[in-house]
Amino acid sequence: MIFVKASLIILFIFTTSALAQEGQAAKCALTPDQLSQVPALKGLWPGMTIEQVRAVVPTLEMGKKDELGLSKTSFSPDFNPKMNKAAFQGVRTVSLDFLDDKLFSVWLGYNETFNLKTVDEVVQAVTKSLKLAGAWETRNRGQQLKCGEFQIAVTMVAGSPTLRITNETIKETWEKRRTEMAEQEP
Repeated sequence: MIFVKASLIILFIFTTSALAQEGQAAKCALTPDQLSQVPALKGLWPGMTIEQVRAVVPTLEMGKKDELGLSKTSFSPDFNPKMNKAAFQGVRTVSLDFLDDKLFSVWLGYNETFNLKTVDEVVQAVTKSLKLAGAWETRNRGQQLKCGEFQIAVTMVAGSPTLRITNETIKETWEKRRTEMAEQEP
């Protein structure tokens, strides 16, 4: 009898914990318009077209689009003499992933001149600028937050913070295409 009661209590605790986490994730929702308001993203956010990205980065050089519609590019503002260094102050490297010419992942690696120095400082700044309701989870060397169709991750690389925002819906489309292609191969 004691075993049954203990099992029911444990089941209740796990169920309420899972429901609380689902409810918390449901509260957090983002739109591309909100992402455009994050200063740390330097004018780049998932959902932009290549033309919109070129308005922010006129010297953008795109990688070749593969058979699945994926193209990637990255640039280092300090090492490209054609870049507007003032627009990317504090940024060491930017990596952009596109599917069907639509930006779905933005990764910014900051350098020592960036005004936010730690994962916690970036998390606080992003949370405040987006008015986020969800709870960040600790992952490896950083923190991440699933917010609607977006995942936001902040980590440390080479002693400075990084910020990645990914549209998970578009990423899943690419992963599905990749899986289907792999299944068709002999």
